[in-house]
Formats: sequence, C-alpha cells, structure tokens
Amino acid sequence: VHGRSLMDTSLNYCFAERKTKSNLISNDRLNIKSRKLYLMALEQLGCQESSSNDEIRQARDRLAKEHHPDLWPESKYGNEKHEAESTRYIQYWACWTIINDYRTEKRWQMLSESSPTV
Repeated sequence: VHGRSLMDTSLNYCFAERKTKSNLISNDRLNIKSRKLYLMALEQLGCQESSSNDEIRQARDRLAKEHHPDLWPESKYGNEKHEAESTRYIQYWACWTIINDYRTEKRWQMLSESSPTV
C-alpha cells in the first residue's frame, strides 16, 4: 500500500490532470506517468492488470463499503479515525477514476490507430 503518496497523486490526477487528458496520447512522458499511476491504482485496489472491469468494480465496492465514513462516526470513534476512513474511501474512488480513464484512453488510442486515414 502506497498510503498518502498515492492519495496525493490520485487526487492531483483527478482534479488537475483531467483538464489535460487530451495530451495523454501525444505526450510520451505523460503516458508513462499515466501508466505508473494506473498500475499504482490497481495495486491499491488489490487487482492485477489482467483483471476485468467487473472484478475491479467489485474490489472498489468492497473496499469503499468497508471504509465508508458513515460506518466510522466521529462521536463513536473520534475525529482522527473518521478522517482516516473518509480519506481512504475517497482514495478508492479516485483509483477507480484513474483506472477507468486510463482504459478509456487506451481504447480510443487503439481505435484511432486502427481507423483508416482519408
């Protein structure tokens, strides 16, 4: 588990780099960065690169349910535990976004490479 560094990286990706998503195909350095982030997100969810979307979705749902902030109320567990679980919950959803965006970009890239030029 990469902990805080993946959280920072994944949130930065979700909120900042989505604006420059069209650059993923044309910029090799961004492709490498995107791929590393994709592999980190898969690892965080406990999945492999060969996992299907359904398997990844099930892993995300299982982890999100386990760490949902409503299961860890501040009044019972304290603010620190509540914040930690809320952060993990957000992280799992950010991982799903990274994986989904990466796979979508790859599909578009394969379609654009295979389409005939006019």
